[in-house]
Amino acid sequence: RWGDYTIVATDPQDPNAAWVGDQYAAGDGTWATTIHELVVGGAGAGYFPLAPVRVLDSRSSSGSPLGFSGVLVANVPRTFAVAGGHGIPSDAIAITGNLSVTGQTRAGYLALTPTPTASPSSATLNFPTADTRGNNTTIALAPDGSLAVVYKAPAGAHTNVILDVTGYFSTTGVGARYRPLAGPVRILDTRAGTALGATTFSANVPKTFLVTGTTIPAGAAAITANLAVVNQTKAGYVTLSPTPDASPTTSTINFPTGDVRANGLTIPVNLDGTVAAVYKAPSGTVDLVLDVTGYYSSDVSGLLFHPLNPGRRVDTRLAAGTDGLGNGLSGAQGTTPRSVVVAGHDGLPADAAAITGNLSVTAQTAAGYVAITTSSVLHPTTSTINFPLGDTRGNGITVPLGTGGDAGKLWFVYQLGSTKHVQLILDITGYFE
Repeated sequence: RWGDYTIVATDPQDPNAAWVGDQYAAGDGTWATTIHELVVGGAGAGYFPLAPVRVLDSRSSSGSPLGFSGVLVANVPRTFAVAGGHGIPSDAIAITGNLSVTGQTRAGYLALTPTPTASPSSATLNFPTADTRGNNTTIALAPDGSLAVVYKAPAGAHTNVILDVTGYFSTTGVGARYRPLAGPVRILDTRAGTALGATTFSANVPKTFLVTGTTIPAGAAAITANLAVVNQTKAGYVTLSPTPDASPTTSTINFPTGDVRANGLTIPVNLDGTVAAVYKAPSGTVDLVLDVTGYYSSDVSGLLFHPLNPGRRVDTRLAAGTDGLGNGLSGAQGTTPRSVVVAGHDGLPADAAAITGNLSVTAQTAAGYVAITTSSVLHPTTSTINFPLGDTRGNGITVPLGTGGDAGKLWFVYQLGSTKHVQLILDITGYFE
């Protein structure tokens, strides 16, 4: 024993926690160290849905009221205010929304984080050049209500950035609570004319469709889901909103022709249980597929949200962590379902019931899709992320964790070709309990 000490370090993912190392007498005249976690506050937050609102558009000559103007230069993070305007109160602790990129001069990725960093450990949106695309995000705000964004690309590159917000989390007031579904439920497929669906969408003609029913109860305030576009005849974008709008000021998913593309979302539901969508393009048609993963309501038995600093749980390109710590899954994903334990790792408690985050794919050997499920499913009927060959892309997710023998787990399966494989990356931004 050469000195007395106490070691304290902030938790890199949980902003309400710190790790403490204390010395103690281990017996026989020897000393050792015990390490434990202290959690301060961290009360779960309720959800407050908003009609989609744009809080950042760097293309604007003056910036949006809460944003910044001018292109985002590679590897230089910029901070912008979010809480305190646009219906988002100053005490909001996290938001849901859609982050988009356009006008990028080099391929790369954007990382949205609570505080600025030039070397993020996770990604929010991956993209090539010449492709306007967006990605769903649920992200913690900094204590002052701001967010930071960095564009990771070769030096000299630049891009424009857009952020649309669809709701916020707060511990103040009576917010809605989350109820994850046991598995994704397809409530809209315009290719098949489902019972709750609509027909193929024509450009610039909004349509309304029912989302509440036997699966989602009447009175649901918002849904979490995955929206896919298929058979689009012209490049454009689709906007989901509580009420129909032929000229929306925000977007939910951007896409070119010839690409089956998906994006996660959290969107308010109208009082009559409907949601509206519009396809914005010069002309043409598109098919939409919507798989719901959960909903927010006033039901007090629902779950509250706990934001985390973004952290990586899975990177199949790397070796697995020892004893399940660190990286949770190694080796490319094929068509055999595999699972990873999420609860109890990376800032999540053992009883976490659902997570928010980002699932990315890279190095795929064929076009296809990956599905996240709560148990082993060889041929899932819904998808989480769709992708072509040769495109690193991500999709924001809000998904339940398994129960029973699969408690705390997520399952992955890659569909298309028995000898094909893909690398997976999973970043976690929060959890529900």
